[in-house]
Amino acid sequence: ENVSKALRPGNSDVCGCILAHNMGLGKSLQVISLLHVLLVHDKLVTKIKTEDETMEERRIVNRVLLLVPVNTVANWNEEFTKWTEMDDLRFPRIDFHCINSGDAGSRQQYWDRWSRRGGVLIVSFELFARMYRDDKTPTKKAPTTPDVMVIDEAHLVFSGQSTKRFSTVEKLETRIRIGLTGTPLQNNLMEYYRMASWVKPNCLGTPAEFKNAFMRPITEGMTTDAGAKKDDIYRNKSIELHELLAPFVHRRGVDLLK
Repeated sequence: ENVSKALRPGNSDVCGCILAHNMGLGKSLQVISLLHVLLVHDKLVTKIKTEDETMEERRIVNRVLLLVPVNTVANWNEEFTKWTEMDDLRFPRIDFHCINSGDAGSRQQYWDRWSRRGGVLIVSFELFARMYRDDKTPTKKAPTTPDVMVIDEAHLVFSGQSTKRFSTVEKLETRIRIGLTGTPLQNNLMEYYRMASWVKPNCLGTPAEFKNAFMRPITEGMTTDAGAKKDDIYRNKSIELHELLAPFVHRRGVDLLK
């Protein structure tokens, strides 16, 4: 629902979601299914006026950037091959490429092709951050803004130890943002804050406001020596935070499989 809002004509807001599902619940298949619909559905087009004043139909979603841990690049490639290259005319194929290695020139060719033709570009966190810093790559010379950005294991990008990754993805002004994570989100509140703020900017205020409103009372209430009053505040603040983020944070645990 939150992603669909970004597709409405005239909407320029950043929208997206966090898919907080435990491992084994099919996050990759859900994402591939969604991207396939966004890239091929015949209703997801819009008309724009060209330089010669004629009207031209263009897809609302044409370019998708999928950032993943380096050890999952091959897995994502296999998943896209399995689910999008079936010999079935009912399921049009989508263009997808992995940038996993190679020199700057070959990476540039993949990036240029994706910029022109669209589709899904799968890149590891580390390689993308390096490409973005490299003056010789198109990501630095002429950044191509993806229509959709998906980050697998998003907590790894938004953790305190990943400032380079975080600053890199923050520079891309993508309207539709999807974060995938399998970890309990409330285990690290600043990580949670960064992830939610990336998906929906300003939803939790400034870092200082978030710390005062949620982080401090929740952290204090979780200590073993917290009194009854702090424990009550912690529980109420946890519920308030959960309700505030519920419209775009989808949680599911392994209990679904029981």
